[in-house]
Parts: sequence; C-alpha cells; structure tokens
Amino acid sequence: MSLFRTIFFLVFVLMAASCSKPDGLGSDLFPGGDDPWVNAIDTFTLETTFSTEDSIATRSDFNAYLLGGLNDPVFGNSGAHLYTTLKLMSSNPSFGSNPRCDSVKLSLLTKGYYGDTTVTHHFRIFKITELLYKDSTRYSHNKPTIESTPVSEAIITGYNPSDSIEIQGVIAPQLIIPVDTGFGTEILTSGAFASETAFNDYLKGLYITDSISGSGCVYYFDLREALPSNFRSKLIFYYSNDTTSAGSLTFELPLNGGAHFNYFWHDYSSAVFNGQFNDPVSGGNLCYIQSMAGIKTQIKMPFLLNLVESHQVSINRAVLEIKVDATGSGDWKPHEKLGLAGIDSSGLAYFLQDNIDNTVTFGGDLTSNTTYSFTVTRYLQQLLNNSRKNYGLYLVASGAAINANRTVIGGSKNPGLQMKLKVIFTSIN
Repeated sequence: MSLFRTIFFLVFVLMAASCSKPDGLGSDLFPGGDDPWVNAIDTFTLETTFSTEDSIATRSDFNAYLLGGLNDPVFGNSGAHLYTTLKLMSSNPSFGSNPRCDSVKLSLLTKGYYGDTTVTHHFRIFKITELLYKDSTRYSHNKPTIESTPVSEAIITGYNPSDSIEIQGVIAPQLIIPVDTGFGTEILTSGAFASETAFNDYLKGLYITDSISGSGCVYYFDLREALPSNFRSKLIFYYSNDTTSAGSLTFELPLNGGAHFNYFWHDYSSAVFNGQFNDPVSGGNLCYIQSMAGIKTQIKMPFLLNLVESHQVSINRAVLEIKVDATGSGDWKPHEKLGLAGIDSSGLAYFLQDNIDNTVTFGGDLTSNTTYSFTVTRYLQQLLNNSRKNYGLYLVASGAAINANRTVIGGSKNPGLQMKLKVIFTSIN
C-alpha cells in the first residue's frame, strides 16, 4: 500500500470513529426515522468572574475549628477567630482550704494547619458577654459581644502541629496557650459552680483572637474529641491550697460538649486582584476561590442554547475542566476539593442533579495537582430541555468553614490554563 493510501486510510478511520452512527447499540431509544449522530465539542464560550463570598454558617457539630491569620501575597490578609463555651463536669467541686491558682493553660487538640508554622502568633483571650447555645447556627461574619479588654495575652512562635507533646497524660499535637494566672484565680474563687447553668451565667465563654507576623498560619482544632478518661481540648487550672504544694492539684473545664463557632475576616486592599471583582476581563484570565467565606468564581455559558437551535440533542457526557495556576504557591496549597453549584434566579446556589445522583462521579477533586473536573451531564441536559434556567454556576471552596485554603485557576480566556466545557452529544435529526 502506498504512503498516500496509508495516510488516507488512517484519516478515514479516525473520522469514522469520531463522527459516526451508533452501530445498532441503543438505536431503539430514538424515534423512528430519526438519524442519531455522535459529536464532541470543547469550544463552548464561557464567561468567568470572581466575587466575594457570602457569610457561611458555623455550628457546634463541625469536626474542625480555625484560629490564626494569613498575610497572603495574592489574596491579601485574612483570618479566623474562635469562640467557645466551657463545660462544667460536676457541680460544687471542692478546691480545699484557701485555693490558690498557680498557672493556667488552654490546650487545643490540633488536627492540621494552613500556612507557615514558623511564624509568631499573638493570642488574646476575651470574655464573652452573651449566652451561646450549642444547638444554634451562627454566621461567620457575626462576632459575639465581648469585653473590651482581654483577660489574657500570649505570644507563641514556631508551633508545629506535627510535633506531639504530653499534657495531662495525653500525647497528641496540642497548642498550649498560657493563660494569665489572675484570670484563673478569679474563676477558682468565684463560687459559681453550683450548676452548669450558674457557671455559664458567670463565664459565658471565651473569644480567642490571633494576630500574626510574617506570612502567617491558620491552625485547625478538634474541640469535640475526648478519650475515655480524658478530654483533649480544655482549660486546665494548676492550683494548691493550705494542705498541698504549688501546682500539685488540677481542675479542668473541657470544651467538648460546649458551643463552638468561628468568626472569619478578610482584607483585600493588598490583594493582587483588588478592584477587579465581577470584572469579566480580569476573570477571563485568572479566577480565585478562597475558604473562610472568602471568594467564589462564577461561570456563565451564554450561548449554550445554540446547540438546540436546529435539532434535538441528547447529552452523552459533559465535563467542566478547570486548570490550577500554581505559580508561587509554596505554603499556599490549593484546595484538595472544590464544589460546583447551580445558580437560581435569585442568585442563590443549589445542588446540581449530577451531584445528587452520585457524589463520587460528580468530581471536584484535585488531580495531579493541576486539574479539577466536574461531570455536569444532567445539568446541561436540563438546561437544553428548559427544565432549568441558565443562570450559570458557582465554583466554591469545599469545606469552606473547616479549612483556610485558597486556589488560583485559569479563566475562560487564559491562553495556557483555559477553563473548558467538554461535551459529547447525540444530534437527533
């Protein structure tokens, strides 16, 4: 066979494979006389912008709570404050004759972090002046009411959660914040231990803030885990009385079983994209996603209905592919997983049918540190059938209340990291 004929044969085979009638498989699904053709396209026009996220809910049943701050060269400054109640384990504890507080420590069981663990943290602890309830939902932009002056301050440098320490018989990664002894003395001598209600009326909770130097770090704490004989996150009092030596006795107020919430804040004045929110030109190049009620990306498909102008279409498979811009990421790791939601006529998010049907095949996981992919087959079919209106999609942080990650992605017109909608469909003539 000549070289020309060989090349022609190969080209013909490729063309036949990419645009051909199904050979009998599923042909009974099509109306009589209609001629189905399989097509593929990845050149849909997309429009991408980014905007600030709404406040998100925080509750007392989360598996992580955040504390720390970040000075991000791309995203500017952000942080998480923590507030919590303390739980009285038994009423009317006895501290002996003339109890004296020798020291106090706040122990927080650490399960992760985001950022640079070598930086310095300046922790401040305030008394809360309003009652908190563990079965309530609070939103991340709302602070509790607090006293104006902290009851304690501490500066800690270089806490690494990968290092386990032992305290009160527990060996685990624990951030230990020293607390002012005067505050401990006030609590031990308060006489407010008749019941948990009486104690919470006296000490409604603690609000903990953190200001940082350098690039910063946000820690993730488990405030709910307890061993069979010990609590891991707690306020520990070391005390003595007239019959014991200094620091020989302990009294604990665990956080487990109490109310826990986060307050998140952001300052984008130093961000590289400051002034570019909702700008389709900037968003066409790069877009941004940030946890802690930070930033979301909006994706529009303005010409999608052109696909059904002249014939019916059945979507075989549709995948939204998103590329990560990892330039200068360093400590600023992208999200391990993103979320994708539909937008309704009021601008609110809703779950896509593809996600409801199968969360595993729906996707959103970061693969090879470069790409997020979402299956949107059912969603596109709904748009083409007019059972859903095309108001676009939100690309958001997954687990936004329990991590501090941020991600930079290519927009709809980025030459090297272009976001694409890849669709395989059947045209029914």
